[in-house]
Amino acid sequence: MHGNLEPENNVWEDLTPEEAKVEVEQDPIKAHVDALGSLIDRQGGTVEHLITSNSVGKLSKKIVIEYDIQNTGGS
Repeated sequence: MHGNLEPENNVWEDLTPEEAKVEVEQDPIKAHVDALGSLIDRQGGTVEHLITSNSVGKLSKKIVIEYDIQNTGGS
């Protein structure tokens, strides 16, 4: 992007919303983390799937796993 809000390449216009949904559902890493997520949930942990972007156009996926949660008695 060079100072405007229009995308440089119209790669997303070729996909229907249903086709785009299929692409997301086929993410192999997310599928494995979802399987691990059920185990983490049973142990009282959480799994978050995030999509992040920054001002220069970097787009990435992050997985945050929180487990072995303890309250140490702080205020």
